[in-house]
Amino acid sequence: MKTSILRAILPGVLLLALAGCSRTVDATPSPSSSTASPAASTARPTVARIAFVDQEEACECTRKRINESWAALQAAMKQSREVPVQRIHRDTQPVDVAPLSAKRAFIAVPAIFLLDGSGEVIDMLQGEVTDKELIPALR
Repeated sequence: MKTSILRAILPGVLLLALAGCSRTVDATPSPSSSTASPAASTARPTVARIAFVDQEEACECTRKRINESWAALQAAMKQSREVPVQRIHRDTQPVDVAPLSAKRAFIAVPAIFLLDGSGEVIDMLQGEVTDKELIPALR
């Protein structure tokens, strides 16, 4: 029974596979891709602003994680470059947090949003963050 079903389906599968392989692909580059250099397409946007989202009211372990991550951010900026930082409290400033969490959801605080000049999220780190994680992200 299984062999007869397989024999009935196999020719159709092979036919579809061969039909898919017979398609030709136009190798001519599109006008937009011919003008862009390879370096420009792989270049990472520059971090123009940082939003550090934490909580004003937090338990001792969360407060420790927030303070250590804040210190790591300060140390990373001294080793790479200084960027404007906006510190936002998730529990007391929800209106300021809403646009960021709409762009990239986060679970743990602190959440460190690295933003480009137009306010788009380049990267987001959350939880306990070290300066070793932040330094490459700021370059």
